Amino acid sequence: MDKPKNAGDYWTGSFGASLLCTTDMNYEIQLTSVDWETADPKPVGVVPALRVYQGESDGPSPFVGLLGKPWEDEELSTDATTFVHDLTGYHIDQPCEELDGGAKNDFTELILVMEAGPEGADITRFGINYTAKGRPYRLKIENRSIMCGTAISQRPEDDPGYSDC
Repeated sequence: MDKPKNAGDYWTGSFGASLLCTTDMNYEIQLTSVDWETADPKPVGVVPALRVYQGESDGPSPFVGLLGKPWEDEELSTDATTFVHDLTGYHIDQPCEELDGGAKNDFTELILVMEAGPEGADITRFGINYTAKGRPYRLKIENRSIMCGTAISQRPEDDPGYSDC
């Protein structure tokens, strides 16, 4: 994510598009936490959140990246949208088959809201920790989230498909 020209030394970006669902409705799935691994430069702060949308099929889509915090974005903060900041104990009960072909009306999206300093910030991967039938699990997501800055002027070679900062 490129730093906006009018941003100060510290700025915020959000990374989403991780839709949460279950492949087996016989399992009661509860989130316990989200963790992440970083490279230099490290984020100043990271806040995981959920965007829960329950509405019409012409509603907002999941997003990959966005400047700022999604709950401060008028297009994303609709009457049919709830932002959840305390993920512990949140139930995941949407069947994954409802998301085949993309989110159409109801979805729960995991978002990482990241604050970067002048150097930028780099999250290399993250994990979703949850319980299913009372047993703990961790889903590791290999998804890099980069905020450009003085220490990051181009995308790493292992981050295909993105242009330089």
